[in-house]
Amino acid sequence: MDSFGLSVQKNKSSEKRLLSDDAILRRNARAQAEGAALVQATANETLEAGEVSQFIGTINGVPIPPGEMQDPAWTVLGNTYLFDAIAYAVAAGTTNPANMNAYPLNMIPEMALPLHALIPITVQLRGTYTGDPPGPFFASSDFQVGKAGYAYPTTFEYFGAHATIQDEDGELWVKFAGDHDDSGITLFTKFHSFTNSGRIYAINLVNVNYYFFYNGRATQILTTNGNYYFDGNAYPYPDTQVDVTQDDVEYTVEFDDDPGFLLADSLKKCDYLDWRFSAQTYFFYDNAAYGVRPVLLGFPTSWGYYARAAYDDGWAITDQAATPPAVIQSMVLPQWPHNIVGQESIGRPAANRKGRRK
Repeated sequence: MDSFGLSVQKNKSSEKRLLSDDAILRRNARAQAEGAALVQATANETLEAGEVSQFIGTINGVPIPPGEMQDPAWTVLGNTYLFDAIAYAVAAGTTNPANMNAYPLNMIPEMALPLHALIPITVQLRGTYTGDPPGPFFASSDFQVGKAGYAYPTTFEYFGAHATIQDEDGELWVKFAGDHDDSGITLFTKFHSFTNSGRIYAINLVNVNYYFFYNGRATQILTTNGNYYFDGNAYPYPDTQVDVTQDDVEYTVEFDDDPGFLLADSLKKCDYLDWRFSAQTYFFYDNAAYGVRPVLLGFPTSWGYYARAAYDDGWAITDQAATPPAVIQSMVLPQWPHNIVGQESIGRPAANRKGRRK
């Protein structure tokens, strides 16, 4: 009787660095501490989140050529998102879902939950074999997906919650500060590595609406039209990037931002200025040397500001609100149409963006 099966091809270099027995023991210790399922060192083959894997059907261990598999239909069971391509740049962030009717199947797994333990998945292929002898084909194989490390939930050390007018080199800006002089926000996360290569970093997407109101009419100053755009002049933010160079080391990556809007002299004739700023901040791991696409470390964070200002013998803030950092309960990879042009109209990035190894 013929034996139907599945074969997977990965980046061979990844096999030397992903999940040694020691790494599995460390991951299990963390999982056990948090009540997650353990993974044995002898478990099924491990796929790395963010890395391209190619699946193909086999008969008696021999791969079936593409021309001999008709009407292929793949099913993947488990807590993952599956992509065919992930491409991030300044101009756009794009993700394409895996084609579950392609043969062979090219698949980039991404975890759908911020789990520290390896997660099991089952890959199934159903189709019609057109070789000799032809007939229906079905195969199912178990795998597991792991990341190159585990991350602690994102936290914030500082969040300015009160709108203030600040003089910066002779220019007046509306910024949000706290009980001291600092303004803006500081978010950070910690990453415990299972690998000795790659990088971690933050990116920020923002939805901005900034309008000039005069005689009851609104004039657009800056808007993203309800979309979340990449807020930066380079990808990824180089000042947040932290290189991963050692296994079993805890790294910290921070994101600092200082959004606001300029109270320019040309705007003094307004009835009021209305500025609404919403942000979504993501922390990623990737590894270009091993072909690992961006992998979310954990749930992203939302936060935002609103302020209204008017001029009457001087600028004054007439309304304000702050939306403190909150968890977005989704590991869906972000997409954006293009980056914002004219960042000076949004706010200046804080000078102390940084990352560090602890």
